[in-house]
Amino acid sequence: MKIILIGLFGMMGVYTRYFIGQLNRASFLNSTLLVNIIGCFVIGLCYKSFHSSDSNKVILSAIAIGFCGGLTTFSTFILDSFKYIENNQLMTMTSYLLGSVVLGMLALYVGVKINS
Repeated sequence: MKIILIGLFGMMGVYTRYFIGQLNRASFLNSTLLVNIIGCFVIGLCYKSFHSSDSNKVILSAIAIGFCGGLTTFSTFILDSFKYIENNQLMTMTSYLLGSVVLGMLALYVGVKINS
């Protein structure tokens, strides 16, 4: 049942991302930035709730993994970074953030050049 809910919530996340992009065409706020902020907020709510004993972990997983994953993977990236802060691993967090951005940009550049 959990896998089905993750898929359904993922589909809702994808459609939410699409509709925000369509509605937000004329706005000064980039739709990718907007969905990233929304995703980070939602996954933050889920993260704190997940550690509560009375939480519905299946629904929270479906929201965090499915909805937020369909909406944006940036929220997971930020949550992973936050966990390093919680564990006082600031150097690891810094390396993770910089490595992800720099290596991601490099990979995109190589992909573009290979496809040129």
